[in-house]
Amino acid sequence: MPTLALPIFVLLCAMSSATQERGGSFGVGEGGFGSGGAAGGQAGGAGGRTRGGSGTAGDRRTAEAVQHVEAALYDLLGDEFQTHILTPGEFTEWTVEMKADEVLIAEARSTAFDAGLEVVDAAGTSLAANDDRYLGDQRPLLLWRAPEAGTFTLRGRSFRDRAGGQYEIHFRVLPSLLIEPGGRRTVERKHGSVLLRLPLKRGMFVQPVSNEEKFAVSPAQVNFRYLLTPGGLPNRDRMSLFADLSARRLLFAPVDGDYDLVANFGQDGGSELSIRTVVPQHMSRDKPTALVQDSGVQLYEFEAEKGEILEVASIGQPGAYLSEIVRMPELPVPGDQNWMDPRKQETQDEQTPEFTPLITRVGDSSKSTALFHEGGKYLVSISNFRVPQAQFRAQLSAPLRPMNRELRSSGALKIGESHYWSFVAEPGQYIRLELSSQEFAAQMTQISENGQESNKVSPLLDSESVSRQFLVTAPGRQIVRVSCLGDGGKGGYQLSCAVAPSQDCSLVKPAEGRAESGETRVVRMELEAGVPYLAQFDGPISGLYFTFADLQGFARNVVMRRKSPERQYALLYSPEKLSLLVVVSGINTGGDYKVSLSELP
Repeated sequence: MPTLALPIFVLLCAMSSATQERGGSFGVGEGGFGSGGAAGGQAGGAGGRTRGGSGTAGDRRTAEAVQHVEAALYDLLGDEFQTHILTPGEFTEWTVEMKADEVLIAEARSTAFDAGLEVVDAAGTSLAANDDRYLGDQRPLLLWRAPEAGTFTLRGRSFRDRAGGQYEIHFRVLPSLLIEPGGRRTVERKHGSVLLRLPLKRGMFVQPVSNEEKFAVSPAQVNFRYLLTPGGLPNRDRMSLFADLSARRLLFAPVDGDYDLVANFGQDGGSELSIRTVVPQHMSRDKPTALVQDSGVQLYEFEAEKGEILEVASIGQPGAYLSEIVRMPELPVPGDQNWMDPRKQETQDEQTPEFTPLITRVGDSSKSTALFHEGGKYLVSISNFRVPQAQFRAQLSAPLRPMNRELRSSGALKIGESHYWSFVAEPGQYIRLELSSQEFAAQMTQISENGQESNKVSPLLDSESVSRQFLVTAPGRQIVRVSCLGDGGKGGYQLSCAVAPSQDCSLVKPAEGRAESGETRVVRMELEAGVPYLAQFDGPISGLYFTFADLQGFARNVVMRRKSPERQYALLYSPEKLSLLVVVSGINTGGDYKVSLSELP
């Protein structure tokens, strides 16, 4: 097969266009993209769009990545194929009338031979060709843009014309409109789809905009969908760095070339489209950075260290919106012909998360916080679409403050700030956290390492402290956020973390001690599998409360029988060997306790 004209992605055939024989019974015409897509079928089967995948999580995620590409092609070309029998040494061809800059997209597949696609002019000169979609996928995908109006021929062939058999093909022609970055143009378009040709440079960020009304896109006018790479392969996840915030999508170009953005028009009439170039601004890490931003989306680049926290908050404008943080994208190695292979992309997605968003104030999008697990260069996008000009404050804080497990830790909070502390705990440990301040209404929130709030304790009216006791259920780092209720106060505070003392109780040695009101003690018993035990609990019922858990921190149901106000019993039995924790909590006046264990005959 002829080689590709573009050096960027040879295996994808650097032709830019989409095709459809005029009046043909295949393709989807001007209907644009639908929300559905074929969900099953084997790769290479008629209409089948999913390459399948089972087994490991990596296999499934790779299959999902490939399916994103397949779904985009399904939406673009439909699932109706023409079936033909190819004789070795021959080819099947279709005549296609095209206007200048129109784009032809064609796809073929065969289980009998290595299929290929080719576009030739009236003299038979090859203009574009492709036989492999990407390395390891022999279904050809051709995208070619007509340099001038004329009659062209699309051919279906076998690799080197040596084989034959049955194959399927479908193609479509779409209009294409050139919009330079920073430029704009008015588009008159009936209901349907059009390709917006974007000549982009390596490393460039752009934002497609409709009518530039607050940089928002009206769904009734135009909806930006997939982005086709210079080789023709669609992949919206790789090409769109940030979440689609009411269609405020930022696009990134890994290589030089013409990218085709598929726009679906929802109504007749004109729409002014523009491509806004977004140049990342540097964010200082030495001090709080004041950001002033006009209406629109802006990128800020910064370098974070492991354990650091980034906090971005709007100043005086609660309507401003902070979108997403991503690691600075890596540019493909020059000459890498397979940089858009969706299977290759998944190797990056399998990695441990590089940062974790931390919840600040539920329902408030004007403040956002992230904890970084890996150092490196990152980008944060900020959208301001409600006010003419918004002000933000960005702060890279020091790593999580280690909490002193023996002494009280202290800090000073400013208005609107939050401080994050951490400590390491093991399953089965009983922890008591206490936060106090005489200057503001101190609020304490526990956060897991994946960024989810597990518990929040707010102060009562006129209270100077809050506390929480809990049994650790998972190993690792525990995160505590200190803030002011309502974020309106400031001042000093003290935070303490204590692990309840632990005692062993055996057949020969009981556990004894005292738990004052508000104090907790932990008694550990080792139960053999299949052996019945009698446990005795001495201590005032009005001053002591007993609960039970295993070493993983999960509660165990134990029925206790009262013999007197000072003594209780329980029958213990486990089919498996079990380490049982007895949590002794002091209530009211507290009291002395004694826990003993005996084996039943």
